[in-house]
Amino acid sequence: MLKSVRCGTHCENISLAVAWNRAHLTHVMANQDNFVPITGVVYQATSLGVFLDVGDRRVFIPANCMSMPSRVFAPGETVTVEVLRWFAKQEGLIP
Repeated sequence: MLKSVRCGTHCENISLAVAWNRAHLTHVMANQDNFVPITGVVYQATSLGVFLDVGDRRVFIPANCMSMPSRVFAPGETVTVEVLRWFAKQEGLIP
């Protein structure tokens, strides 16, 4: 027989953490200073993001790290996308 378990504080803490993460992400996405323009040639686009040839390397940019993730990209097209600054820095796209 299964016992009913009261989650209590643990679930409340998780709920607070989820709410904080949503609020933080909304704030980050709304602040245009958090984005930098990255120019490259589209290699492949998927629902998860886009592969760009930037300089001498191919980089995958996840949709959740771009300001306009729903845009349709065509292979071979030169595009400039606004990418979250922390992601661009992590990938070595900016100094």
